[in-house]
Amino acid sequence: MYEQIARNKRHSALLVLAVVILLMVLGAVFAGAVEAPWWTGLAGASVAAGITFLISYYGGSAILLGVSGARPIQKRDHPQLFNVVEEMAIASGLPMPRIYIIEDSAPNAFATGRSPDQAAIAVTRGLLNKLSRDELQGVIAHEMAHIQNFDIRLSMLLAVLVGSIALLCDLFLRMVRHVRIGGDDDDRGSAGLQVFFLALGLLLAIVAPIFAKLLELAVSRRREYLADATGALLTRYPEGLASALQKISDDPEVLEVANRATQHLYIINPIKSFEERAAGLFDTHPPIQDRIRRLHEMAFKGDSRPASAVSTAGSAAPTVSGAASAAASAIAGTPGPAPAGLPDAEAPLPPAATDVTAAADVLKAVGPLAAAAHPPCPRCQEPLLTGGLGRFPMFGCRQCGGIWLGGAAFETLLREAPEKLDAADHRFPNLIGYGWDRVSGRKCPTCAQALVPYQVTEPAALWLDRCPQCSGLWFDDGELSAIAGTARREQQVSQATRI
Repeated sequence: MYEQIARNKRHSALLVLAVVILLMVLGAVFAGAVEAPWWTGLAGASVAAGITFLISYYGGSAILLGVSGARPIQKRDHPQLFNVVEEMAIASGLPMPRIYIIEDSAPNAFATGRSPDQAAIAVTRGLLNKLSRDELQGVIAHEMAHIQNFDIRLSMLLAVLVGSIALLCDLFLRMVRHVRIGGDDDDRGSAGLQVFFLALGLLLAIVAPIFAKLLELAVSRRREYLADATGALLTRYPEGLASALQKISDDPEVLEVANRATQHLYIINPIKSFEERAAGLFDTHPPIQDRIRRLHEMAFKGDSRPASAVSTAGSAAPTVSGAASAAASAIAGTPGPAPAGLPDAEAPLPPAATDVTAAADVLKAVGPLAAAAHPPCPRCQEPLLTGGLGRFPMFGCRQCGGIWLGGAAFETLLREAPEKLDAADHRFPNLIGYGWDRVSGRKCPTCAQALVPYQVTEPAALWLDRCPQCSGLWFDDGELSAIAGTARREQQVSQATRI
């Protein structure tokens, strides 16, 4: 999925550059056709496009939500939807977007907003009623990916550029009938040059709007592929989104509020006549089956299935609830069985080390790679800092903010001292932001095994990375703090109830 993300971003940038160059060329050619300096046409086209972009930038989202009949809702209206959006906001490192609902039985969704701080996600009633939680999570991750990748702003820019090109061409065709070629004092060379620009301008005025629209649609299709790949990265479960796309595509309901102006926003083109035809140059979305195929390929290459579905011959799969389910039982005051595949929290541990301090000698007992004092970060390949958290070994990345802990260490600390987990997360800030990894596959820093997806549902629902050999867990920046914060709140509620 990482290769797909990088490739789609490169292609999108090239397509946008092509639209910008086309607008600049049109302005210069049209100016030459009317015997004006070439830079005046270029400047005029740029100023007109800039003004139009500012208008759509500040008012576009409200217009789109209003046209779609979306209304804002609160958490009490649909707790599960809010929980899923909160999970994906944490996974992407973005602020919680506003949530809207469209009272329509057709399943679909879209995101809008000029920036992550102003973002909104709108889902239909049919989407909430017809999709499972995993499928809903895949759809929300796709929309969060649009926000994370600034696709809404990009689509606004492209719409303005393409609209400006069409307006400029229309204006030129209206003016060309009044253009006077040559004059009494003009030489033949000047008149010939004007005729050349006039002929070229007429050709471009006819062809350019079509070509610009094709480029806009090509960018739209690329951004859908990019959002699919980024969304799969956020959930670590491409199959959930693939299943949702298939279910939405197969649904016979028609989204009544959709129109040609808003069709490109939705996760699947809601105008059925477009989806039923073979994919072509004028489609706003890639073919559904191709999107689903790519998601299946991501799942196959990265083994990105829920932990409950990951198994090997002769071994049982780990439970879906994972490490946090046993921890939640301990928080509630009732003992629970240790999660499958994780070592017993009471197993012999390495010598004690001071909290979050250098402890290279402790780490030597963890795995073969720990002998190298600074193994590479699974996400960004920065050499990890070695240390201890209480009596447990720990790795921390000073670049991306990720943390590695043993499964038993996580269980014990979550039960006994969640504040230490929170402090450890804050000790390693994220300096490079959120996005995709620098490598195509994450590997355990202690034994070099490929990490597999591992879902925890309590006290906070998140997808983590787990080593199948040593049961170590990798936490991206913010994930450890989110789980620890929820555990601390549950402890406080439990204590208050007993009082």
